[in-house]
Amino acid sequence: FRSQLFAKAKELEELGIQNKHRNHGYCPAFYNNSKAFLNAYVRWILVKMLKDDQTCFTLNPGWCVTDLSGHQGYKTADDGTVSTLYLIGLDLKQSKEYNGKFFDEDGNVISF
Repeated sequence: FRSQLFAKAKELEELGIQNKHRNHGYCPAFYNNSKAFLNAYVRWILVKMLKDDQTCFTLNPGWCVTDLSGHQGYKTADDGTVSTLYLIGLDLKQSKEYNGKFFDEDGNVISF
């Protein structure tokens, strides 16, 4: 699966450079495609490579006012770190169950 995921990501990159990714079934928003690949990597590949003292997950911090959002949003970038700080602050034994999961800004697991 890893090689297939990397091949598709490389295909997206090459098509994106040519601005032809839309013609091949990818989302028009390049950012959304990159997040989909990141989530797939964390959920299906990275979790299998973790050592006992490691955890991994992805999260959506919410719509934060940043350069990326065009300085629009409903929360500050500092407010967007709250869920991240909560999750990385969990005891390792407790957080193992979160490996490979995707969280919303309130710390809830989002189903894929």
